[in-house]
Amino acid sequence: MRQIWQQNDTGPPLEATLLGPDRRPINLVGKSVEFHMTPFDSEVRKVEAAATVVTAEGRVQYQPTAADTDTIGIFRGSFRVWDDESDISYPNASYFLVEVTDDI
Repeated sequence: MRQIWQQNDTGPPLEATLLGPDRRPINLVGKSVEFHMTPFDSEVRKVEAAATVVTAEGRVQYQPTAADTDTIGIFRGSFRVWDDESDISYPNASYFLVEVTDDI
């Protein structure tokens, strides 16, 4: 998965279906979801904000703000899903790419 935004964009939203190890959508009932975005050249998160659960069957989205996209670069993105019993990042073994390009 890859998302491209131009600098200072506030959309379109990043949308994803979060899949479990069996490659089926995870159940999001009663869970909280955050979107995380970290530059490749840093461990300091640029974005750590609430994501929207679109459907209980794993569909989520994140609507960027101008502050999220004010810095040109390539970022690692992930969704963090948690409740009282678990705390898991998706994708589990990696991340997806988010690119912020120069506005024209």
